[in-house]
This record gives sequence, structure tokens and C-alpha cells, in this order.
Amino acid sequence: MVIKLIIFICIVWLLIKVVKKIMIPAGDKESFRNFSDKRSRGNIEEMIQDPCCGKYIPANKAIRMNINGKELFFCCMQCADSYKKNECNI
Repeated sequence: MVIKLIIFICIVWLLIKVVKKIMIPAGDKESFRNFSDKRSRGNIEEMIQDPCCGKYIPANKAIRMNINGKELFFCCMQCADSYKKNECNI
């Protein structure tokens, strides 16, 4: 009786594994795991929008400028210069 129960539990466990493998592709599970790891370590970068061209860039790679007492973030010096001259595309 005990052996039948152990065999039954093993078969159920294998079926669950097979169904999970079919339902969740490996790539999706891996990308979710990578996202969870980055989030728990605080490695997800904040994205900010350039006020001149509208492009989103990581805050740690943006050019920071203080204009009229307001801290602004730009994707490049050309956008910062255009913003100062009021020549932006947006």
C-alpha cells in the first residue's frame, strides 16, 4: 500500500512538471526570473524623458542640468542646447 502511494505521488509530481513545461515556455520563465532578481537587488534603472526631444533614457546616463532652478535631464548636449534656446521639437 505504501509503495503504491509513493508511486502515485511520483506520477502526479511528474505530470505537474510536464504540464508546467508545456504551459510556461522556458524563455518566459527565465526572463521573469531575471526581472525578479534585478528588482530585488535594486538594479532596475529609472527612465526619464528628455524635455526637448521626448526620448526616454536611463536617469543614470542622462545629462543633468539645472536651468532656472529646475533640474532637467537630457539625452545629449544638442537637446540641452536646443532647450536653452527654445528650439525643441516638442
